[in-house]
Amino acid sequence: MKIKKLSYVLLAAATFVLASCNINEYPKFDDADAFVAIQQTSASTAENNPAGKLQIPVMLTSLSGLQGSVDFEITPAEENGAQEGVNFTVEGSSKTLTFTKENPTQYIVLNIIDNDTFGGDVKLTIKLTNPQ
Repeated sequence: MKIKKLSYVLLAAATFVLASCNINEYPKFDDADAFVAIQQTSASTAENNPAGKLQIPVMLTSLSGLQGSVDFEITPAEENGAQEGVNFTVEGSSKTLTFTKENPTQYIVLNIIDNDTFGGDVKLTIKLTNPQ
């Protein structure tokens, strides 16, 4: 009889311990974890693109709608790199994107120059710097 009671007590204790565990804790995103990122890893366009532009989306992730800014640098690839002023120009006077709660996505806009010279594919790298 003692063994039966002890078994029931142990079973009740195990049930209580296992029931008190919350194995389904949901991840929490805090604005301290917010970041700015380019949404795509690559983009391309034809030199004779009728629109004449390449828009690269950059997003500030935030649940409460933080405001902020980030600068960007464009560097040509080492081999067959796209040169600013030869292959493209950057739209706007500064290389800074400003985000608001209403506009968490901004665009780096490159105006493509059709120079009528075949040079093959050209490449560049965009680096985000100085996030605020």
